[in-house]
Amino acid sequence: MQENRLSPSQIEVLRLAASKMRGAQRRHFQAEIALKYCCCLNGTSSFAPPDG
Repeated sequence: MQENRLSPSQIEVLRLAASKMRGAQRRHFQAEIALKYCCCLNGTSSFAPPDG
């Protein structure tokens, strides 16, 4: 299973981008990111809680 981990600076950029959006656009963006970075190839969750 390959993990797609984001660096702290990448997470900061994604949070900033999401903060500039509202409503459906923001939810769509967050869903796309979750699918890309939080799900493995067989569709099961591989969520890692944030540090801290």
